Amino acid sequence: MRVAHADLDARLPTGNPEVAAMTERMLEAQLAKLDRQDVVARLKARILDALPSGSPVEEDIARALAMSQRTLQRRLADAGTSFGGVLDATRRDLAFHHLSNPERQVSEIAYLLGFAEAASFNRAFRRWTGLSPSEYRAALGHRAAVDGAAAAVAPVGEP
Repeated sequence: MRVAHADLDARLPTGNPEVAAMTERMLEAQLAKLDRQDVVARLKARILDALPSGSPVEEDIARALAMSQRTLQRRLADAGTSFGGVLDATRRDLAFHHLSNPERQVSEIAYLLGFAEAASFNRAFRRWTGLSPSEYRAALGHRAAVDGAAAAVAPVGEP
C-alpha cells in the first residue's frame, strides 16, 4: 500500500484537535505506565537469575539491564518501588514456593534465595510472616492434613 506524503499531512475533515490532544495524553500516560511495569518485571527476572549465585548486587543488575545504577533507581522510584523492595518481594514469593515442597531443606532454600546462611533466611522469613520457615511449613502441613481429612469425610458429590 502506498500513500502520498500530501495525504499524510492533510487535515481530517472530521478531525477534532481537542480529542486528538486528549487521546495523545492518555496514550503517553499508558506508555509511561508500561515502561515502569516493564523495568520492574525485567529487574525481577534478573534477580531470579542471580539469586542462586548469592545476593544480587544492584550495580551488577543495572549493568545487565543496560542502564546505570542511578537510572535504575530513578525508574524504580517512578514505579513506586526500589531495588531492595523488588529483591525482598522476589525472595518472599520464592520462599513460599520452595517451602511448599517438603523435600527441600531450609538451608537449601536459603541458598537458592541468595542468603549467605540459613539464619539470615530465618530472620527475613520471620520479618515477612511472623513465623520461622519451620513453623510456616508445619502450619502448611496441618492445613493440608485438615483439608485432606475434610475431603475424606465429605459425602460423594460434594466439594
